[in-house]
Amino acid sequence: MIDRKTDAVILDVDGTLWDSTPIVARAWQSAVADSGLTDCVVTAERLKGLFGKTMQVIAERNHFLAPVYVGDTQGDCDAAKEAGVRFIHASYGYGKVDSAEETIAEFSGLLE
Repeated sequence: MIDRKTDAVILDVDGTLWDSTPIVARAWQSAVADSGLTDCVVTAERLKGLFGKTMQVIAERNHFLAPVYVGDTQGDCDAAKEAGVRFIHASYGYGKVDSAEETIAEFSGLLE
């Protein structure tokens, strides 16, 4: 999976290792409530639609030339495609991807 041209492996850890979305949503909802906003509700489903949107920023900020993004959601896949970053679907994660050119069933699959 990883070849000599790859200069970075970017890991999506908000669901690839465990599904942290419900905990993150509760934390954000608490912060929103503490700020006094009453018309904003943060849910796990809402966050799932936002995750995986920073791929281009990560690649550009770190001057990666040939990164690989390992993720488990369609949002991860879409963000990688939009940024021109090679995507590897971690099928052991909690999300789903409609189609991925490369898939690993366990983390060590990156070395194959």
